[in-house]
Amino acid sequence: MKFKGKIAVWYWAILLIVNGMCFFDVGYLQGRALEIMIYVVIADFVLLPPVVRNYVLLTQDTITVCFGFGKDEMQIKDVTEVRETRNPIAAGAASMDRIMIKGRRKEFICAIRRKEEFYTELKKRRRKIAIVRREKKKA
Repeated sequence: MKFKGKIAVWYWAILLIVNGMCFFDVGYLQGRALEIMIYVVIADFVLLPPVVRNYVLLTQDTITVCFGFGKDEMQIKDVTEVRETRNPIAAGAASMDRIMIKGRRKEFICAIRRKEEFYTELKKRRRKIAIVRREKKKA
């Protein structure tokens, strides 16, 4: 089962700002069109792949996280815990609403749109996995 990745508004804003720089006509940028174009191409090389390739594939035996150029895989039998996190330091997701998948030997972070459905499907495959949800703020 494939779960589409989540991309936050701030990530789209960064992408739009970087690409919008091509169209600014500011005095100090005159004569530097080539430099700006090179900068935008390099930035898009980093920023666009996570938009295009951002999903979690859950099979009967494995969890595969695809994010940009990266791909990580873990056997479901090795998964011990799935924890919701908003750790800004942890890389590997284009949203702050992330989940950390911990295994016996490794762990990785991803952000998916349908978390509850993902948890349900994961529990069907291995009941021993602990699901730790983040506490909701009280008003």
